[in-house]
Amino acid sequence: HIEEGETREEAALREVKEETGLDARITEPLGEIVYFYRRRNGDLVRKTVYHFLMEATSGEFPSPTWEITESRWVPITEAQSLLSYKNDAGVVARAMAALGVKP
Repeated sequence: HIEEGETREEAALREVKEETGLDARITEPLGEIVYFYRRRNGDLVRKTVYHFLMEATSGEFPSPTWEITESRWVPITEAQSLLSYKNDAGVVARAMAALGVKP
């Protein structure tokens, strides 16, 4: 989530650091995804996720946690076969296009 006083870009870099242990720099935006989900109490929540193409600049993947069971580098051409959500496949396709990689 974007904390008070943060830009989308700052939040994305912070989240990447917190969740992967990697420092990165943004090379370009990849768009946004909007979806809805229900909280346990039944409230409907609208969520917007902003995606950015990034280059890792330093750091190491952390040990697995309750939230992240595995971290590893894979060729971008293999990434889509590992995804669970259709929206995520579109983000990877946009990243591939930005990098000039053919599917």
